[in-house]
Amino acid sequence: NELLELESDILSFAKIRGGWAKVGNDTDPYQLSLIYNGVTPLSGVTPFATNRILPPVGLKPEQVTSTEIGVDLRFLKNRFSLDVTYYDEITYDQIMEVDIAPSSGFQSQLINAGEIENKGFEIQIGATWFNNPDGFTWTTDVNWAKNWNQVNELYGDLEAYQISSSWGGVTIEARPGQAFGVIKAGGFQYDEDGNKIIGSNGLPVKTEVPVEVGNITPDWTGGIRNTFSYKTVSLSFLIDGRYGGDVFSVSDWFGAYAGVTEETAEDGIREHGLVIDGVLEDGTPNDIVISSYNYYKGYWGREANSVIDGSYIKLRELVISYKIPQKIMNKVGFVHGASVSFVGRNLAMLYVHPSNDLGIDPETGFGANLGGMGLEQFQLPTARTLGFRVNLNF
Repeated sequence: NELLELESDILSFAKIRGGWAKVGNDTDPYQLSLIYNGVTPLSGVTPFATNRILPPVGLKPEQVTSTEIGVDLRFLKNRFSLDVTYYDEITYDQIMEVDIAPSSGFQSQLINAGEIENKGFEIQIGATWFNNPDGFTWTTDVNWAKNWNQVNELYGDLEAYQISSSWGGVTIEARPGQAFGVIKAGGFQYDEDGNKIIGSNGLPVKTEVPVEVGNITPDWTGGIRNTFSYKTVSLSFLIDGRYGGDVFSVSDWFGAYAGVTEETAEDGIREHGLVIDGVLEDGTPNDIVISSYNYYKGYWGREANSVIDGSYIKLRELVISYKIPQKIMNKVGFVHGASVSFVGRNLAMLYVHPSNDLGIDPETGFGANLGGMGLEQFQLPTARTLGFRVNLNF
């Protein structure tokens, strides 16, 4: 707006930005040489054994190149704002640990391989509905992000790279030409019309090998924060969530397999049995009544039953603040401003997808790193954080 000498009460500010970057990433320490690791002590003496990862030869840094362009607009004397960003990021020469022949004396080796691309939009919208510094103020901030990712290539003719695994042969994989985080598990056979095929025993016919049953990547994420202020008191709360992104839930799987979850007893199926929706192998609708016991004990090998949609909405944060009056601060002298706040985080789960009938927190899984994404394995209850915060301005 300054370059074009735009002066308007409607468009208060306009900025265009762009950037290009290239950075390198390294691997963990002690990966380039053959080292000894301590193992379980024996008779008070700690034995040492060589690492089972073959030291790499000529390992290069992982490279990331990214391009970004965005626009920042503000309207009506900065009361409303819009910030939109588009990015495209390509990671190549990825440092991957691949299996090698055990006859080598090692289990795996680090290599440079693979390329993955991430691109998408990030949008932020801000609004000041009321603005009275000596009275009532209300502001709203909304953010929304959509990311498309794709595994462009792996090493040589490698068809899949296993990121992690869980019970029953469930794996999380990277596959060329697909979004990162394909879930493969024991699934079901379907006819040409998409109907589940039911065997003569009344149970769904399972696949002979694991099949793709989902993907851990969410469709989009977003959140909204409202802040209300009246003189020296303010209240702020943040609600955020995600849409899509699948999770394999071991709690749901074993809970049903053991008959301890609610679904194994609802609608009187323990007393009267149930009929699985699908068609028999001759194409006629299934009408075979089976017991709840027979159905749920058949969960083994049919892990697709417990792949749930990881969508959620949370009350992420609540902050209540009190700003100490300036006349009191003036008496202190060296402190120019102060406030005291009550802060609560991760307070409540407001919504989960109907497939998540146990109310599992999709953010709490088997681990916090890449190896735990898309897996929920006997999680602990989600923790709330409650505390106080003091801010001092000098």
